[in-house]
Amino acid sequence: MVFTSYTPLDSALKHVLLEGTYSFRTTGDLQQGLQGRIDFEKGIEVSDDGVPFATLKLNLQNNETSSHHTMGFLISKENRFKDISEGTYNVKNSIDGFIPNFDGVFGFANVKRLGELPFFAYKGSITIDDIKEDTLNGSLRINMRNLNGRTIFINGDFMAKIRIE
Repeated sequence: MVFTSYTPLDSALKHVLLEGTYSFRTTGDLQQGLQGRIDFEKGIEVSDDGVPFATLKLNLQNNETSSHHTMGFLISKENRFKDISEGTYNVKNSIDGFIPNFDGVFGFANVKRLGELPFFAYKGSITIDDIKEDTLNGSLRINMRNLNGRTIFINGDFMAKIRIE
């Protein structure tokens, strides 16, 4: 008799991540792994017309062993005076630049190896699996493109720490 064990890569990565790190795989015009540091900020913003938006900002920075890159994601939920909670949030595909009040996910990436034009999220989602006061765990599947039509497809997991100023 032969016994084998199979652990999907995605679930294995969630257990290996250290607090404050991410591990992503990319395809498209960038095909490699991306690792680095990640922190988050929670907040409530009120639009000019008085509508509250709960926000969660994810700030990502590469580590020394990964391709030089920076990324950021903003989850915003309309009509919420409570913080963003566990769940899946979809990319708002009509956003071409940063706007302060919207319902969905906005994302950007700068990858030095691919030139100076930034990439913006146009499709995908971020899932928050567990959120505590000072840490949150989740995953993302995001498609990004720049103005020249180059694309990056990002998939992976993160364990963010609260940002301390």
